[in-house]
This record gives sequence, C-alpha cells and structure tokens, in this order.
Amino acid sequence: MNLREWAALVKAGARRLPLELAKVAEFVGFDACEIAHHMIGVLQPDWPPLANSTMADKKKLGFQPPDYDPLLRTGTLKESFEWGANGFQAYLTSSDPVMFFHEWGTAAMPPRPAIGPAMLEAAAIAQAALGTVAKEMLEP
Repeated sequence: MNLREWAALVKAGARRLPLELAKVAEFVGFDACEIAHHMIGVLQPDWPPLANSTMADKKKLGFQPPDYDPLLRTGTLKESFEWGANGFQAYLTSSDPVMFFHEWGTAAMPPRPAIGPAMLEAAAIAQAALGTVAKEMLEP
C-alpha cells in the first residue's frame, strides 16, 4: 500500500467513525441496562449485607437466605432501568425514584449502587468493540 492509498483508507475511516462510535454507545447503553437488571436481587461483592431488620422483614415476605435478594421486593425496581444513546454518549437511568437512594445511600442506609457499576462494566466490555472498530478502519 502506498501513501496515497493509506491516506484514502484513513479518510474513508474518518467518515465512518461517527457512525461506528454511535453504534458502540448504543452497545454500552444496552449492555449496562442488562447488567443492572441482573444485579437486582443478587448480593454484589461491594454491597454491604442487609440489616438484620431488613432480612427479618424479607424472610416474612418469603425471600430466602443467605442474602434475601437485596433490592428485590416486587420486581418494579428491577424492571425500571432505561437506557439510551445520544451521539457518542450512552446513558442508563431508572424510572423508579427509589433507585437514587439505593445508588447513593442515605444516613440510615448504605449505598448499593447498580447504575454506576453497570455503566463501568459495560464500558470495559466496549473497549474490545472500539478496538475492533479501529482495526477495521485501518485494514484495507
């Protein structure tokens, strides 16, 4: 490949780049939503255990030990995640206002975040996709 062919390849890749980055953003948003959905009801390594009073209450509701399905009661929170992409940015949110308190904690309740960790995990997965995009754009 000569310099002129290389320049044409790079120019064509540059034209495709915005579309490819938008696809990766959609990939991140979708994956983050799936990850967050699956976190609800499963004790995560960074989450503190539930308070004894919460475990007793959940036991009365039929939840099982050892962790009593943290953040899961009716399934509403689990189904509340919504994702999207705007250009090169992906986002994940919850339509349930209670998720804010779980994400950040309160004076009486430690945080048990799902949105932030899900976005970080999805972004890490997306690195491979970005590498593939870069490779495809630079191969003849």
